[in-house]
Amino acid sequence: MASQSKHSKRWFIIGLFLVLCLSYAAYALTEPLAAAQSKITFKYSRPALLTSLAWPNYGEAAVGALGSGVLATHGTTVPQATASIAKILTALAVLKQEPLALNQSGPLITLNQADVDSYNKYLNEGGSVVRVAVGEQISEYEALEAMLMPSANNIAETLARWAFGSIDAYNSYANSYAKTLGMINTTITDPSGYLGTTVSTPSDLVLMGETALANPVIAQIVGKTTAVIPIQGTIYNVNFLLGRDGIIGIKTGNNDQDQGCFLFAADQTIGSHPVTIVGLIMNGPNLVTTMDSAVPLINSTVAAFSNVNIIKAGFPVALYKTAWGAQSLAVAKSNFSILAWNGAVITASVNLQNQQPPLNAGSDIGSININYSTTGSTYSVPIVLQQRINNPGLIWRFIHGLQN
Repeated sequence: MASQSKHSKRWFIIGLFLVLCLSYAAYALTEPLAAAQSKITFKYSRPALLTSLAWPNYGEAAVGALGSGVLATHGTTVPQATASIAKILTALAVLKQEPLALNQSGPLITLNQADVDSYNKYLNEGGSVVRVAVGEQISEYEALEAMLMPSANNIAETLARWAFGSIDAYNSYANSYAKTLGMINTTITDPSGYLGTTVSTPSDLVLMGETALANPVIAQIVGKTTAVIPIQGTIYNVNFLLGRDGIIGIKTGNNDQDQGCFLFAADQTIGSHPVTIVGLIMNGPNLVTTMDSAVPLINSTVAAFSNVNIIKAGFPVALYKTAWGAQSLAVAKSNFSILAWNGAVITASVNLQNQQPPLNAGSDIGSININYSTTGSTYSVPIVLQQRINNPGLIWRFIHGLQN
């Protein structure tokens, strides 16, 4: 009887051992595996580089590029008289109030005695004008041509009264609207800029220029050399640099407080990248000198851009490893380069995800995030596994089950 009891006990122990072994095996083979661990090996940072621009030796200036805002400034930041550059803001404000699509002439404006009075006032003061008459009809588009090409002060007032009801109402709107464009140092006291109390800074006016060029109607008009309007007939653009050195506009100006002011834009190609440079020079000795100073400033601005190669496809940025010895490089999925302003800071960081094996080659596992300080833009390049990461074998899982 004792022998039978010992025999039963032995089989119970063996059975228990087998149950434990099978339970452990089931646990070890089904327990989720630890995620593959990564070690980042890629770093990138480019500090701002010194830029040398051909600033004029007088006045104040700023340069920028479409989509990039203001890139650099020169001289004082105290607001100065804008002269006729203010007419660009008038055009923007009028088109906000009375929108036009490209190649539309818009509604007809019937001129009255107030419009003739504006003409006589500026004619007597030696300001830029186009002839008008009571009862004349001029389309909105033609009026914009008259204001922006020969810089007719009287038509600036005509458009302001037509779109806003009065000059005072226009001034109120324009000052508020300018702030929405980021023109925080701009004060508008008249729609033509004839008054020296209409003031701004180069940075503000470059922002305004970039906004204006984004409007196809304004961009078309400031790029025209001639046009035909009622009564006056053929009118000419006073911007004699149109078509030279890629210049596509946009507005000249001069008055007693600012003898030479030029807001310019030029289409350029840097490498294979099209770029539109926008700049402003004010407080020049005269208009011709100021305009001539724009060309070397454009050329030096172009030279201050460079193509920066951040990463190439297949370049390793991290290493993934598992507890059972499987590993794979994590690599950039594509090339990335950027046309960058030399004064910009460019940084790149690697963002990886925890990954549970098995993982196929080519699996997306994260991204390289590139920050470009000039515009505040962030770009992303996918990261992929270069080799497949398999699960461990059954023996490894059984031996290391408790370590998973």
